[in-house]
Amino acid sequence: MRLLEQNETNWTSIAPYLDTVCLPVYQYRMVHKELQLEEANLIEYITEELEKKLIGRMLLLPACSLIGRDEKLLQTVITSFDKELVHSGFHYRFLVILEETWGKNKLDTSFHLLSVQKDVDKEVELERLYEEILHIWQSV
Repeated sequence: MRLLEQNETNWTSIAPYLDTVCLPVYQYRMVHKELQLEEANLIEYITEELEKKLIGRMLLLPACSLIGRDEKLLQTVITSFDKELVHSGFHYRFLVILEETWGKNKLDTSFHLLSVQKDVDKEVELERLYEEILHIWQSV
């Protein structure tokens, strides 16, 4: 399920079955009107495909996109989402972020981290992350 595709009537009938929420986070750059969207495209692809594979159990939130490479802002944003979502009623909370972006940040968070590797075939990476989610579901 995608958050922006829900309405209140539909939501009340679906919500009891959803136990997982997924927050995609990426950074992008805009230099001299040239967009650098490789990270955004990869994270959007991975999370959209995960949502399709896990339909009926996972709510995909709109991506949190940050312009630039401000580590402090990234930490603040993730901490803010974490504080709100920890009381959301979702048992599983996944943060999907590029490995090299997250690697710099060591946050204390309740999210299960799904770090995406950019130099790997995206289909292989998708399957790895899917299996990681299934493992987390089965181990809790």
